[in-house]
Formats: sequence, C-alpha cells, structure tokens
Amino acid sequence: FPVPPGTREGDKLKIEERGHAYPDESGRPGDLIVIVRVVPHRILRRDDMDIRCTIPITAFEAILGTVIDIPTLNGAVQITVPAGSQPGSTIRIPGQGVSGDGDQVITLQIEIPSQLTDTQCGQLRDVAKRLPEAAHPITGAFRRSEDG
Repeated sequence: FPVPPGTREGDKLKIEERGHAYPDESGRPGDLIVIVRVVPHRILRRDDMDIRCTIPITAFEAILGTVIDIPTLNGAVQITVPAGSQPGSTIRIPGQGVSGDGDQVITLQIEIPSQLTDTQCGQLRDVAKRLPEAAHPITGAFRRSEDG
C-alpha cells in the first residue's frame, strides 16, 4: 500500500475492503484503518515541510570551503560549503523538502581536530600568529568589549 507523500506521525490511512468481514450475510470485508508511526531517520528529520540535518565538517573544510555530498529524501546531492563557514551556519537546498515542497536545511557542525602532535600544534600556532585581527571578528569584538 503506497503511503501518500507528506503523511505525518499519527495520520490515519484508510485501506478499503482490507479489514475483517462484516458479521452479516454479505461477507463484504470492512475497511482497514492504519495509524502511521514514523521511524526516525539517523540523519534527516522533518520540520513541517522542511527536512533538516546536521552535517559534520572539519575545521579546515569550514576555513577553506569544500564540496560535500548531502543525503536528501531523493538521494545524495552535492553542496558547496563556502569558505569561512561558522559553526551553526545553515545552507538551504530549495525544493528538497517533503513532496518537493519546503527545503532541506543543513546545519554545519565544525569538528575541531584533536590528538595533534607537538609539531602539528606548533605549525598551527605559527599560522595563527600570522593571521590579521580581522580574521576573527567575533572573538576580537568580544575581547575588546571585555577590556572596557
């Protein structure tokens, strides 16, 4: 039985003549009423007609930008993550929501590298020292406000 697109948790679907037979002489089968229960997807979640997901990317992908594959209801699509993306940034894919209505909204989760060697930490410190203050406008503004 095909479930109509856009069906929600708790919706009732009627399947005609698939229930128990009526107790009278007609023997005609009754209708079957199905209450929909939705099994959560491990990545995608529904928000009205939009589909939402949180996708991890590396700090370097966020800094430099990248192209990644994103799961959608219609299969994987490629999206471009802009250079300089911040944690919690969202990317919207129009028309990839429920039944082609709504959008798919991707929230970026930035993964900071861990278990770096002393050499790698030193290299990153060298790069950080060479960055202009404008490279960190949010942090700079916060620290300036703390000064006075």
